[in-house]
Parts: sequence; structure tokens; C-alpha cells
Amino acid sequence: MNSIIKIVCFLLTLLIIRPLTTEALVANKILKSVPNANQLIDTLPSKIQNAGIRKLYAIIYSPGKKYDTNKTVYKQDLKEHGLYLQQLSDNGTLVLAGPFTNDAGGMLIIRASDEAAALNIANKDPAVFNQVFIYKMTVWDIRFNTIKL
Repeated sequence: MNSIIKIVCFLLTLLIIRPLTTEALVANKILKSVPNANQLIDTLPSKIQNAGIRKLYAIIYSPGKKYDTNKTVYKQDLKEHGLYLQQLSDNGTLVLAGPFTNDAGGMLIIRASDEAAALNIANKDPAVFNQVFIYKMTVWDIRFNTIKL
């Protein structure tokens, strides 16, 4: 039963994250053929967490105490930050990342199992630890997606 729950959760994730894609149409057809799919869908929030499906979080950076206001974001000392983001990308945690072009910081989209895990990722960022950036974080509930993530 656990593998069925994982499959249903995966299919539902496709429908939520990529609702207008071919994959979502196929997922919808498959879900309609799963016995008791409606019962599984009713208990989905707890099933998703137990199945290990990760949520997306937006981390929005803004200048911190040690941000050099005489330099653009591209001239800040962010080498360690870049290496950290590469590590997150390599392990599948990082979805999207980049600076804002108005020198107001930047944004990451990450995958994490829960808010505590996402906060841990944000707090381990050398740019946050070294006070170059401060951040705000929120769960990102994607409703429309025209790019392949």
C-alpha cells in the first residue's frame, strides 16, 4: 500500500506543479483508474509527508549588515555562497537561484521536506552566516509552470 501512496502522491504532485503539461494529463488518467484514489486524496497531506515528497520554498535575500553598499551584488564577496549553491544544486535541493538586478539581493527556490529543513539550509548559507545577506522564507505553492523544473 505504501508504494501506491507514493505513486498517487507523485501523480498528484505532477497535477499541482505542472498542471497544463502532458505528464499531468497522463497522471490524471492514471489517478482515475486507481481504486480508492479519492480516499487516498482525502488523506493526502499526511501521506505526502510520510512518503517523503519535498515541498518548494522561496528564500528571498536582501542586503545584510556586511553587504558592501558601495558594490553591486555582482561585486560582493560571494564565492563561498556560490560554492554552497553549487553543492545544493548537485544534491538536487536547489531548483532555481539568482540575484535581483536592482542590487536588492536575490532569490532561491529549494526543495525541502519541511520548514525546519528549509530553515536549516538557509541558515547554513555562508552569505547568511557571514551577514552579507538576511533572508525571508516562505513555502512556494506553484499554480502555473511554463518552464521545466
